[in-house]
Order: sequence, then structure tokens, then C-alpha cells
Amino acid sequence: MNPEPISGTLTRAQSRRQRRKRLRTSHLSELADMNPELFTKKWNWLLAGWVREVERRAPQLREKDGSWTPTAVKLIADVKQMLESIGDRAVATEMASTLATLNEAQMQALASAVEKRLAPKQWSGQMIQS
Repeated sequence: MNPEPISGTLTRAQSRRQRRKRLRTSHLSELADMNPELFTKKWNWLLAGWVREVERRAPQLREKDGSWTPTAVKLIADVKQMLESIGDRAVATEMASTLATLNEAQMQALASAVEKRLAPKQWSGQMIQS
């Protein structure tokens, strides 16, 4: 991930990332209000991608090029913030399962990176889907 510019201005990539995030949040907010079933389907699709990203980030500290890897904890916090900004209905229906899924993926990845025997297929009675 690119470091923050010293001047306080955003790089082109950071601007694009923020714009995509705003558009995604707006779209999800509309879906949560208008079509809760489609919202849940879309949210679960996004969640599967975030699980893969948490699994990738959790055991790493640096990327192959030497730059610092944004932590899995930051990604989980960003997802939580996005869900909270979508609305109360979305928070009520998805927050607990989203955080449980992402935290379990993080624990699994960390345990696997540290010691394979510490990484069972199950955490808290729920299977992690990859």
C-alpha cells in the first residue's frame, strides 16, 4: 500500500480508492433499504473477498517489495465502519456474523503462520469457508 504523501494531498490511487469506497457504501445503503435480500447476497459476496484478504494480510508484515502490509485488523475496522455507515438495519442483521467471520479468518491465518497444529479447521463451532 502506498504511504501517505507528506504534503497532505492524496495520491491518484488513494483518491480512486476513496471514491470506490464511497460509491460502494452508497450502493449498499440503497440496497439495504430497498432490497434487503439482495443486500445480504451482495454483502456475503464482499465478505468472502474480505476473508481472503484477511487471510493474506494476517501472517504478513511486509509485502514482497518491502513496503508495510496494511494489517488485517485495519481491514476489519474498515469493514465495521462501512457497515455502520450503511444503516441500523444492516448493522442489526450483519454486524455480529461479519465480525465473527473476519476474526475467525484472522485467527486461522495467524495460527497457521505460527504453527500449523494450532490452526484447526474449526473455531467456535463454525467452519471457515474459503
